[in-house]
Amino acid sequence: MFSKQEQRRAILMYDCDGVILTHTVSLQQTVNAQYYCSFLEHNLRAILRKKPQHFLLNPPIVLQDNARPHAVKAVADLFDRWDW
Repeated sequence: MFSKQEQRRAILMYDCDGVILTHTVSLQQTVNAQYYCSFLEHNLRAILRKKPQHFLLNPPIVLQDNARPHAVKAVADLFDRWDW
């Protein structure tokens, strides 16, 4: 087990080319549906706009490890608004 000082939390985004985004989350921050959706809107979308258009033909596959159902629903709703 890690002590509190050794623990780190991160959000990693990657595609077929490898890691496209890393984001460190402080231990004091709760990563709830609102935080995660805000992160996606402000970070992931900007990065995906820079990708070649053929990468965006299909929606991304999103793995939300340990996400609660209401958080998954919020992200699915966000992707629906983006027409993914």
